[in-house]
Amino acid sequence: MKPTNHFVELEGLKSHYVQMGTGNSTILLIHGDMRTSRSFDALSRKLALTHTVTAMDLFGHGNSDWPFSGYRFVERSHNIENFVNNVFDGHADTVVAHSTGGIALALYAARKPSAFNFIVLLEPMITVDEKFQRMVSARETRPRTTWSNKEELTQVLSKHEVTKKWTSEVIKDVVEHETFINEDGRLDMKWATQTLSWKDRDGDYFDLLPTLQKLKVPTLFMASEERQSVFQPVKELSRIKNNIHFCTVMNTGHNMYMERPQATATLIKTLQSGQAIPEEI
Repeated sequence: MKPTNHFVELEGLKSHYVQMGTGNSTILLIHGDMRTSRSFDALSRKLALTHTVTAMDLFGHGNSDWPFSGYRFVERSHNIENFVNNVFDGHADTVVAHSTGGIALALYAARKPSAFNFIVLLEPMITVDEKFQRMVSARETRPRTTWSNKEELTQVLSKHEVTKKWTSEVIKDVVEHETFINEDGRLDMKWATQTLSWKDRDGDYFDLLPTLQKLKVPTLFMASEERQSVFQPVKELSRIKNNIHFCTVMNTGHNMYMERPQATATLIKTLQSGQAIPEEI
């Protein structure tokens, strides 16, 4: 099953997304920093058997426009809201978002709960402070890592401590669809360096817990086994707030949906069905 490519104009900028499946229920997938819509391909193929699945490229990523600024959490949140308004007429059944995308989604869901029936948060950061933002923005001034060809990148991803946990299917998707040939003739990744700029990170700090406490929509928070202790406050919140559910995805790191796409798909469908969410999977 291959996704189809689409574009929509949002406030004068080109926003790209891919779609797969023909089900009546809609699922929107939103990536985090340094990823694109195509990192979800393996998960999308599993969900598309029963749903219409849309994966968007946030600005500065993939085939969407790469403006020089506009990457603060609130701006990303409004980017998602504009996308939902234009592509889904203001309402998507289920929205799944990873990392930075998860924070932007949580802000939107707290502001407009009627926009969704369910949301799934894949390890958004609990606390984003100056130390974290300085660490991330330091990458802006580092030389970009590039590769001579797709074969070299495939070998690197297959052996790297983090990415070797991705399924072979996911690695193939990333190599084929999240890359481009840059001006030096090298294979590069489809994300803009300016998305990590300190000018957009300075002062853009966030505490997720108060926002989670405001959420009214049924919400599934998924944590990796490697980092489950970091998200213990969310697990405790799920014990006192009926609409917050928490599950640990075993044998995974931060990119759990790329390491265990089938388990991720199973949990999304479990949330939609109203069945009990397991403590771990």
